[in-house]
Amino acid sequence: MATRVLSEAAGKQIVDLVRSGYGASLAISGLQIQLKNGQASPAIIGTATIPTATQSAGGAMSPTDKAKLDGIATGANAYVLPTAGTALGGVKTTSTVTSATGYTPAPIIDGVPYYKDTNTTYAAASTSAAGLMSAADKVKLNGIATGATRVTVDSAMSSTSANPVQNKTVKSALDAKAPLASPALTGTPTAPTAATSTSTTQVATTAFVQAVVANAVTSAMTYKGAAAAYTDITGTDYKPGWCWVVSATGTFAGQACEAGDMVVANTAKASAGAADTDFDVIQSNVAYVTADDVKAWFA
Repeated sequence: MATRVLSEAAGKQIVDLVRSGYGASLAISGLQIQLKNGQASPAIIGTATIPTATQSAGGAMSPTDKAKLDGIATGANAYVLPTAGTALGGVKTTSTVTSATGYTPAPIIDGVPYYKDTNTTYAAASTSAAGLMSAADKVKLNGIATGATRVTVDSAMSSTSANPVQNKTVKSALDAKAPLASPALTGTPTAPTAATSTSTTQVATTAFVQAVVANAVTSAMTYKGAAAAYTDITGTDYKPGWCWVVSATGTFAGQACEAGDMVVANTAKASAGAADTDFDVIQSNVAYVTADDVKAWFA
């Protein structure tokens, strides 16, 4: 089924027609309420007049009533002053009553003190007699690890400049190992296979590369040919990115399609079977809605 697409001119025409007909704002002019549209220069599309208030019905205040109200003091009432000669609170007045004004109802060796008898001679320590330790022996002693033992090198040991004492068998085994820097491996070396989401300097095995490539190909757009019926598509074990071109009019993924339309799988086929939501339909038969079409719709 051909699908109609709205052109830019037609879209703008719709905007102008809608703006000219819907009420976007209210304005008051005197006793008149005005409804204006949404045009750049709003036009009045409706009015309502507020009636003037009367003693029996509410309404707007007239200029005459406003002037009269402005002339009445705040808090004034309808009290009528008595005339001269009239009794007021039992008092006989002789003049009119007037209103009152102005009323307003924060030697140390190794950190230890050492004392020596001047008549005593202390000899330095030797391998056969105890005595004082020299500074050189102290330095040598500090260089020996606690618990160190003496090792006697036998005929199984060999001395080299790079490793003073090294077992011949161990050295031979080490020489057969590949160096850490730029090793020249032979045979079929193996390594752990990383997850396909890994993005580090870890070595990539052939299994890793194949998995990454397979994922990329699965998600790529893959043309699967023409489809004369929807079952030509749903009968396959489709994957995301598989697409078909419709070759005959019919219903595909719940939409009416014509020859030339395209159906694209957006997910893999589930074990429960195909579903219309597994596909997107791209209509190729498109016609534009023109500005004249829009005007006709509003006529």
